[in-house]
Amino acid sequence: MSLFTGQETGRDTGQLGFRRSVFGKAGIDTSQFKAGATFARTGARDVVETAKIISVHKHAGGVSHVHYACRLQHASRVLEAGPRTLALQTFAERFDTQLSDAQAAR
Repeated sequence: MSLFTGQETGRDTGQLGFRRSVFGKAGIDTSQFKAGATFARTGARDVVETAKIISVHKHAGGVSHVHYACRLQHASRVLEAGPRTLALQTFAERFDTQLSDAQAAR
C-alpha cells in the first residue's frame, strides 16, 4: 500500500516534485503513522528493513519524529537492530510500504 497520494510522480522524474507532494496538501497521510503500525523497505542486497512504530512525537520547532523498532532480515538471518528515530518525512520516504498485521508477524 503506497502512503502517498496526489503528485508523487515527481519522485521518479525529479526530487523537486516529490518534495512538493510531501509538504503540500496532497502529501503524506499521517494518520497511518501511529504506534503499532509496521512498515518495510527492501534495501541493497535484498536486505528487508522492517520498522514497527513505537511512538510519534512533535519536537521543538514543530517537526514530527517517528520512534521505531528496527529489524533487518536477509535470507535466514535476522538482526533486531534496536530503537531508532527519524523525522516523519524521512521515515515516510524510506518506508513506503505499510504491512498488514499478518505480514508483520512473519
